[in-house]
Amino acid sequence: MHGKIQIAVVLLVFGTVSTLCAQEALPSSPDSPVDLSIEKAVSSALAENNTILRQRITLSAAKRRAAFSWNSISPSLSLSGGGTIPDGKAVTDSTISMEGKISVLLMPDIAFSVQKAWRDYEAEKISYDTTILSIEGNVRSAYLTLLYEQENIRLQNRNLETARSQYEQNLQRYQLGSVSELDMLSSRVTWERLKPRVQEASVTYDADKALFLQLIGLDQHTDVRLQGALSSYAEQYSGFTSEKNMNKITAILSGETAPSILAAAKKLEAAKTALTKSRLNAYGPSVTAAWSYAPAIVHTGASKSVQDTGSLSLGVSVPLDSWLPWSAGRETVSSAKDTAADLELTLEEARDSVQIQAANCIRRISQKEKSIQFQNTNIKLAEQSYRMALDAYLKGSKDLLSLQNASNTLLEAEVTLESDMLDYVKTCIELEQLLGIPYGTLSE
Repeated sequence: MHGKIQIAVVLLVFGTVSTLCAQEALPSSPDSPVDLSIEKAVSSALAENNTILRQRITLSAAKRRAAFSWNSISPSLSLSGGGTIPDGKAVTDSTISMEGKISVLLMPDIAFSVQKAWRDYEAEKISYDTTILSIEGNVRSAYLTLLYEQENIRLQNRNLETARSQYEQNLQRYQLGSVSELDMLSSRVTWERLKPRVQEASVTYDADKALFLQLIGLDQHTDVRLQGALSSYAEQYSGFTSEKNMNKITAILSGETAPSILAAAKKLEAAKTALTKSRLNAYGPSVTAAWSYAPAIVHTGASKSVQDTGSLSLGVSVPLDSWLPWSAGRETVSSAKDTAADLELTLEEARDSVQIQAANCIRRISQKEKSIQFQNTNIKLAEQSYRMALDAYLKGSKDLLSLQNASNTLLEAEVTLESDMLDYVKTCIELEQLLGIPYGTLSE
C-alpha cells in the first residue's frame, strides 16, 4: 500500500541518548495521552538519538585535534639524576649528578598540519549538521505518513460501514420481496470483502506507529494523538512552485550551499592542504634545537666540589631520498595528488547531482500540484455520481453493481488525493533537505 513508512532504514539512525534540544522532554507514561505535534516529534527524536551522540563525540575529538594541532613544536623536556661510588672507595668518595634537557623539533609542514586539522574539523561539522537535517526530515516524513494512514483507515471504515448499511437495507428489501436474493448476497459479499482491507490498514498503522514511537524515544504503550491533518500540511506548501520560490531555489543552487556540495568542497580543501603538507614533509628541511644542563657534586674524602656542564646544539636535516622516484616520500606525495584529483571529480559530481535532484523534485512537486487539483475536482464528481447511483438504485433503475462501482470510485479518488498530498509534502521536504535549508523555508 502506498505511503508505507520506510522506517526499517531510518531506525539505523535513531536510538536513545541525552538531550540535544532545549524543549521539555515528552511524557512517556502509558497512562497519560500525549498530544504529539510534528515539532514535538522532531525534538524528541533529536534528543534521543545515538547517531547524534556518536557524531558529537567525533566532532568534539576533531575540534580537540585542531586546537592542539600545533603540539608537534611543543618542547620535549626531560630530567634525570644519579650517583656513583667507585669500587674500593669510601662512601665519602662519590659523585651525585643531575641533567635537565629541553629540545624542539621544527618540521617544515607544521603550518599546514594545523590548517588541515581545522579543515578536517570543519568537514566534520558539516557532516554533523547534515545528520541533524537528515534525521529531522525522516521524522517529518514518518509523521506525515502516519497521518496518511490514519486518514486511509477512516476512509476504509466509512466504506465498510456504507457496505454494511447497503447489505442490511438489501436484506430487509429481500425479505419484503423488492430485491432479488442475488442482490442481497452480492451486497453481503461486498461487505465481507472489505473487512480484511480495514484490518490490513489498521495492522499497518499499528506496526508503523510502534516503530515511530521507538524512533522518537517514547514508550510503546504511550497513547499518542497526532496533531493536524495531512491536508493542512499540503496547504502550507501550496504554491511551492511559485516564481518567488523558484527564484529562491535558483539563488540557493547558485550559491552551492547544499550539504553534499559543502562536504565535498571541504574535503577537497583538506586534501589540497594534505598534498602541500606531504610535499613539505618529503622535500623540506627540519630543524632541531636542544639545550642541556648537567650539574654534578663530587665528594673526594673531606672535600666537595661542584661541576657544571651544559650544551646547546642546533641541527638541520634535509631529506634526499624523497627525490628518488621509488622512495616512500615520493609515493606519499603521489598518493596525496591522486586523492585531491579524485575529490575534485567528487565535487563536480556533487554539483551535478544536486542540480539533477533539485530539478527532479521540482518536476514531481509540480506534477503533484496538478494532480491534487484534479483529484479535488474528481472527488466532487465522484460524490455526485455516488449520490445519483444510490438514488437510482433505491428507485430500481440502477443495479447493485453500478452502485458498488460508484462507491469504489469515490473511495479511490479520496485515497488517491491523500496519497498525492503525502507525496507532495514529502517531496517538498526532500527538496529542502537537499538544499540544506530549514524545513518550512519554501512554504512561506
